[in-house]
Amino acid sequence: MTRLFRSRTDRKITGLCGGLAETLNIDSNLLRLLLVITAFFSGGVVIPLYFLAVIVIPNEPYTGKTVPSRARTGLRRLRRLERSGGILGPGLGT
Repeated sequence: MTRLFRSRTDRKITGLCGGLAETLNIDSNLLRLLLVITAFFSGGVVIPLYFLAVIVIPNEPYTGKTVPSRARTGLRRLRRLERSGGILGPGLGT
């Protein structure tokens, strides 16, 4: 049996639905939709349970195979900055 983690790659808010969907082998968007519908019809009782699960369930360990989207964005910015010649401009500060 696979261990339950919050997903680092399939996340909209915290990665909880992405990780749970991966463990259950179902579509994460379907699980998110079910969560919203359940929260609506339960009068919001599910929302504190969701955040409790976020605290209890750990993030997926970083394996190096996938780069989280925030890190990819940072790498793109860094590469763009290097191509432009750095923070001070071309020829300065190098």
